[in-house]
Amino acid sequence: MRQNGIAQAALFLSCLMFPQLYIARSAFASPSLAIEADAKMVESCKFLGSVEGFSFWGIKERTMKDALKRAAEKGATHVVLGEINRDAYGTAPHISGKAYLCDQGAIDSQGTALQQIPSPASVQGQPNLYKMAEESTVLIEGQNSASGVIISKVGKVYYVLTAKHAVATQDEYTITTSLGKKYSVDYKQVKKLANIDLAVISFMSDQSYPIAPLGNSDQIKQGDSVYVSGWPGTGQAITKRTHLLTDGRIVGLQTGDSDGYELMYGNSTAPGMSGGPVFDKSGQVVGIHGRAAGNQVSGKVGINLGIPINLFLRLGPVAGLDFPKLGLRTEK
Repeated sequence: MRQNGIAQAALFLSCLMFPQLYIARSAFASPSLAIEADAKMVESCKFLGSVEGFSFWGIKERTMKDALKRAAEKGATHVVLGEINRDAYGTAPHISGKAYLCDQGAIDSQGTALQQIPSPASVQGQPNLYKMAEESTVLIEGQNSASGVIISKVGKVYYVLTAKHAVATQDEYTITTSLGKKYSVDYKQVKKLANIDLAVISFMSDQSYPIAPLGNSDQIKQGDSVYVSGWPGTGQAITKRTHLLTDGRIVGLQTGDSDGYELMYGNSTAPGMSGGPVFDKSGQVVGIHGRAAGNQVSGKVGINLGIPINLFLRLGPVAGLDFPKLGLRTEK
């Protein structure tokens, strides 16, 4: 009993003397975190207030996680973080941030609906990811069927990123959304990127469709979870047009591919999913699917390939895409 009393007293004193230690320990009781964002991503979101993060042990990652966790507790989905500051002893790092709600239903102070940025997917099952993937992934039909992902909207014009080989030749292409609505594509407006298998097409609509957020593919590493989204063609097995989101992991990375295919993953795919987005576990687009490994002798070997989204962000302006107008960042 005496030892228990001493231990409790020591814990009480440590909480009084080092409150950051208690805060940091309690901050990791839940895995729910908001997403770190930049000012551009949240410019149309609802500001919920400031948040702070602490970590007595001087670990930068824990300090940032503490702030992201506190923001999630306020109902925020995204946080813009500042610089980490330390106390006079160089320990107990502290960070401040601004918390935002960028989810469906968010409104500003005048009651105006805000541009939507998807909530982070939950740890178990990614329900938000599945819903957002279906609603932002479109079916492209022409000579062959393919998929694409909505990445921007300007006025009534939606912009879709897809594989260049999906729209390689001039044809009467249509885009079908998750609502089953069809839109025609003006082939004169198709932007094809040089030396990479990507293209941007567009359609006009009064309907509201979610915009898929673009992530940072430079941070992707072997073993990371990824999800490939698309609308495969129908056949003997898949008899009705159905959206698929398959899970898997990055199995390898390669550089120098002539068409930009550097991501290698083990997700199952089917014909018609080329041009569809590759999401990370937080629901951000990190690549565009478009190729399966194999040959005429061995057939498909179960490894698929995608183009990192950062290649698009670096090369898009060269193809004449006005990224500031589209609300997209660039990669140097």
